[in-house]
Amino acid sequence: MAGRPFFIQRPEDAVRHVNLLAKGLRKVAIAGWVGGGGCTLLAIFISRFFSIRNPHPDAVPGFQEVAGITFVTWFMALALLLFSSLYFISGWGLAHQKSWARYAAAGTFLSKILLCIWLGRGSTAAMIVFLFIASWDVYGLWVLLAKQTGQLFGSTDVAKAPAKPANLAT
Repeated sequence: MAGRPFFIQRPEDAVRHVNLLAKGLRKVAIAGWVGGGGCTLLAIFISRFFSIRNPHPDAVPGFQEVAGITFVTWFMALALLLFSSLYFISGWGLAHQKSWARYAAAGTFLSKILLCIWLGRGSTAAMIVFLFIASWDVYGLWVLLAKQTGQLFGSTDVAKAPAKPANLAT
């Protein structure tokens, strides 16, 4: 690994990591679309065959459990399809080095990390599981927030901006 350092120290490293991130985002998006489609089919199946319309509270045992399972499957399906679409768009933008792609991908990564933290707030074990799920997003933020990546996408560097005088009142 002497020739290819893990840390982003040169512009070539930034290009390599951004290309790796863009390819990975497209692959994760395709896998997420497949999983989201499966969850959608499962949610439709559960909604159609196991949900009970207009239940009487005393006459229908297990209604709340079925309603909860239906809600969870629809939530998983929508989350997978939404984040997969955002990943694909961000991956395409990063591969073509569009100026908006860095911010779109960072926003997507941050929102998924926050969602995983919110979902895992029940226990430490759940938090660890959900943050492991969001590990790709943590890597993506690390790549996108590097100074060399900012230079690659043409962002202005704060250190290179002209210094303003401390006292503007004369």
